[in-house]
Amino acid sequence: MKRIVFIFCMVLALQARSQEVQYLREINTSWNVYKEALLSKDYVKVARMSHPMVVEKSGGEVYFIDDLLFDIGMYESIGLQIKDLYPKTPSTIISTEEELMAILPYEKILFKGEQRIVENNYMLITSQDEGQSWYFFDLSKQDEESIKIYLPHYDERLSVFLK
Repeated sequence: MKRIVFIFCMVLALQARSQEVQYLREINTSWNVYKEALLSKDYVKVARMSHPMVVEKSGGEVYFIDDLLFDIGMYESIGLQIKDLYPKTPSTIISTEEELMAILPYEKILFKGEQRIVENNYMLITSQDEGQSWYFFDLSKQDEESIKIYLPHYDERLSVFLK
């Protein structure tokens, strides 16, 4: 009997690991599309890959893009250019009633002339289709309270990964 329980637990663990690997693969795929859109200045695509509630609470796609352009303009006004974004290992993926959520740390690589500058930031990533595609919410200007304004169902268990 113990052997059957052990085998059953191993099968469950392997299935969970397989699902996690699939999530990581899809996160990476979505990240690369998002990154390419941002770096190629396809801000409509960036908006469409951003969490729909964030875009809506920003006033819609046009205002979301205006905010994005303002942020990029701030960098450019002091001579900084965004050159790349590198994802790190995401946090534990948490399942809520509405969606899957995780924190994705990332590095934003900036250049001012020849000087390379690295900013460490976080994205809240979410999936509303069981991990087949992912939305992004840049948390670089957000605190926990403002995250909840945009996403009332934000799972506070993720906050530990923001420290």
